[in-house]
Amino acid sequence: MTLLFFHYLRPHFLPKARLQNILILVGSVMLIGVVWEFAEYLGNQLLTEPVYASFGVKIEFMGNMADTVTDLLMDMFGGLTLAGLLLRNHKIKTPLSR
Repeated sequence: MTLLFFHYLRPHFLPKARLQNILILVGSVMLIGVVWEFAEYLGNQLLTEPVYASFGVKIEFMGNMADTVTDLLMDMFGGLTLAGLLLRNHKIKTPLSR
């Protein structure tokens, strides 16, 4: 996700604002992670019984709180790592420097 947002937001990065650019990328990745966790929760609430009734299979889309927190921490660490690597040598072109 970080790579996708990096390429999508690259024209809008602020020159000489590496920390802000990293926070924008990590925030975007975290937003997707939170949306994913809500989708797991909704799937668990809405689909568990119908799948069991139709197929006789008990499924769970969501783990416990530790699983959710671990997922969100991994999203954050992955986003931080890749954003730092991508922006380390990235030259930001402003409209005046093109």
